[in-house]
Amino acid sequence: MEINITELSRLSPEEYTLVDIRDKYAFEYGHIDHAINIPQDEFTHNAAEAYREKKLIICCRSGIISREIAENLRDDGWDAYN
Repeated sequence: MEINITELSRLSPEEYTLVDIRDKYAFEYGHIDHAINIPQDEFTHNAAEAYREKKLIICCRSGIISREIAENLRDDGWDAYN
């Protein structure tokens, strides 16, 4: 499942956690407001467990890797989006 920036803007930041999986340099260069950075090579279910109670929105540069991660999380019962 995917969420676009318009749909995201309709949500309160308290409803979701936005995880940017790009490396720390790309994240520092610029990111979506309210995003946290868990680089792809550090991202695990355990790393994201603290955010499980909210919608978990995963983003990357192209949306390809984040889509796969979101799908895997959904398969495991998470409320996850790309």
